[in-house]
Amino acid sequence: MRRLGLLTVVLVALLAVFWIVRPISEGGVRDFIEPAGALAAPLYVLVAGGLGAALVPGPLLAGASGLLFGTLAGFAVTLCASVLSALIARAIGVRAGRRSPARETAVAATVRRHGLVAVIVQRLAPVVPDGPCNYAFGVAGVAPWSLVLGTLIGSSPRAFAYTALGDSLDDPASPLAIAAIAVVIVTGAAGALLTVRLRRAG
Repeated sequence: MRRLGLLTVVLVALLAVFWIVRPISEGGVRDFIEPAGALAAPLYVLVAGGLGAALVPGPLLAGASGLLFGTLAGFAVTLCASVLSALIARAIGVRAGRRSPARETAVAATVRRHGLVAVIVQRLAPVVPDGPCNYAFGVAGVAPWSLVLGTLIGSSPRAFAYTALGDSLDDPASPLAIAAIAVVIVTGAAGALLTVRLRRAG
């Protein structure tokens, strides 16, 4: 229980730092990765995977990916980094939640039983950051395959959108940027509707 309490305190602190203070920028990530040349993509996946697990905002990291690699390649590396972040956070959450009463609650049991659907719905739900939920999925005991597949499915629309926005920063009125914004809006609306329906069904 003490491990889970410590993890909660650390996550709250990280959220405050990276979502309010914002010490890391898209340009800063780009400037760090770009000199790696041919190794930039795998280096980005490792760095962004670690930063994502540290609760650096996903849109910022995806935007940096778009700046570095363009929309299509950036989309691929953004998804890979998202999966890595999820697995890192899950591993920490599993360790922190072991023998914790939180793992035995009805909510945790439901999330564990419907792991894939739970991950997809969370990824689609608007205004719900993935980082803290990855730790929660670990505490609940969601299977790794459910987390990976759910991330690939549920995170794809926004990964594409934010990567495309990063790629079109120099032309925010371009068709690509407008399409990306439309994807964010539609995905958010669909996620909100799905969340409401599932709550009513439950």
